[in-house]
Amino acid sequence: EDRVLQCHDTYYAGGLTLDAFRRAGIRSVLIVPLRGAGGIVAVFSREPRAFCQRDVNTMCLTSEMLSYLLEQRDRATDYHSREADDVLAVSA
Repeated sequence: EDRVLQCHDTYYAGGLTLDAFRRAGIRSVLIVPLRGAGGIVAVFSREPRAFCQRDVNTMCLTSEMLSYLLEQRDRATDYHSREADDVLAVSA
Protein backbone atom coordinates (compact mmCIF):
# COMPACT_ATOMS: atom_id res chain seq x y z
CA GLU A 1 0.00 0.00 0.00
CA ASP A 2 1.35 3.40 -0.96
CA ARG A 3 0.26 5.58 1.95
CA VAL A 4 1.39 6.65 5.40
CA LEU A 5 0.10 4.49 8.22
CA GLN A 6 -0.05 5.91 11.72
CA CYS A 7 -1.36 4.53 14.98
CA HIS A 8 -1.43 7.02 17.85
CA ASP A 9 -2.00 4.40 20.53
CA THR A 10 -1.87 0.66 19.94
CA TYR A 11 -3.67 0.05 23.26
CA TYR A 12 -6.85 1.64 21.92
CA ALA A 13 -6.68 0.44 18.32
CA GLY A 14 -8.08 -2.87 17.20
CA GLY A 15 -6.45 -5.53 15.10
CA LEU A 16 -4.30 -8.57 15.53
CA THR A 17 -1.32 -6.89 13.85
CA LEU A 18 -1.16 -4.31 16.62
CA ASP A 19 -1.20 -7.00 19.29
CA ALA A 20 2.48 -7.75 18.64
CA PHE A 21 3.29 -4.06 19.17
CA ARG A 22 1.31 -4.03 22.42
CA ARG A 23 3.20 -7.07 23.71
CA ALA A 24 6.48 -5.29 22.94
CA GLY A 25 5.29 -2.19 24.81
CA ILE A 26 5.06 -0.08 21.64
CA ARG A 27 2.33 2.52 21.83
CA SER A 28 2.85 4.69 18.71
CA VAL A 29 3.63 3.53 15.19
CA LEU A 30 4.46 5.53 12.05
CA ILE A 31 5.05 3.68 8.76
CA VAL A 32 5.96 5.35 5.46
CA PRO A 33 6.39 3.49 2.14
CA LEU A 34 9.59 3.55 0.12
CA ARG A 35 8.26 4.41 -3.30
CA GLY A 36 9.46 2.09 -6.03
CA ALA A 37 11.65 0.13 -3.63
CA GLY A 38 8.90 -2.10 -2.25
CA GLY A 39 9.82 -1.43 1.35
CA ILE A 40 8.93 0.78 4.29
CA VAL A 41 10.49 3.11 6.82
CA ALA A 42 8.98 2.67 10.27
CA VAL A 43 9.44 4.32 13.63
CA PHE A 44 8.03 3.20 16.95
CA SER A 45 7.66 4.70 20.40
CA ARG A 46 6.72 3.43 23.83
CA GLU A 47 4.83 6.71 24.37
CA PRO A 48 1.26 7.19 23.07
CA ARG A 49 0.72 9.98 20.52
CA ALA A 50 4.48 10.33 20.09
CA PHE A 51 4.43 11.47 16.45
CA CYS A 52 3.03 14.81 15.26
CA GLN A 53 2.44 16.09 11.71
CA ARG A 54 5.98 17.47 11.57
CA ASP A 55 7.29 13.93 12.24
CA VAL A 56 5.07 12.57 9.46
CA ASN A 57 6.41 15.21 7.06
CA THR A 58 10.00 14.46 8.07
CA MET A 59 9.48 10.73 7.58
CA CYS A 60 7.93 11.31 4.15
CA LEU A 61 10.93 13.41 3.11
CA THR A 62 13.31 10.79 4.51
CA SER A 63 11.45 8.09 2.59
CA GLU A 64 11.70 10.07 -0.65
CA MET A 65 15.45 10.55 -0.20
CA LEU A 66 16.00 6.87 0.65
CA SER A 67 13.90 5.79 -2.33
CA TYR A 68 15.99 7.98 -4.62
CA LEU A 69 19.27 6.66 -3.21
CA LEU A 70 18.14 3.04 -3.51
CA GLU A 71 17.07 3.67 -7.11
CA GLN A 72 20.47 5.22 -7.92
CA ARG A 73 22.25 2.27 -6.29
CA ASP A 74 20.20 -0.18 -8.35
CA ARG A 75 20.93 1.72 -11.56
CA ALA A 76 24.66 1.77 -10.79
CA THR A 77 24.62 -1.95 -10.00
CA ASP A 78 22.81 -2.69 -13.27
CA TYR A 79 25.25 -0.51 -15.21
CA HIS A 80 28.33 -2.17 -13.70
CA SER A 81 26.84 -5.61 -14.24
CA ARG A 82 26.21 -4.84 -17.93
CA GLU A 83 29.69 -3.34 -18.22
CA ALA A 84 31.23 -6.55 -16.83
CA ASP A 85 29.17 -8.60 -19.29
CA ASP A 86 30.44 -6.45 -22.16
CA VAL A 87 34.06 -6.99 -21.08
CA LEU A 88 33.51 -10.75 -20.93
CA ALA A 89 31.89 -10.75 -24.37
CA VAL A 90 34.82 -8.82 -25.92
CA SER A 91 37.48 -11.04 -24.35
CA ALA A 92 35.79 -14.29 -25.32
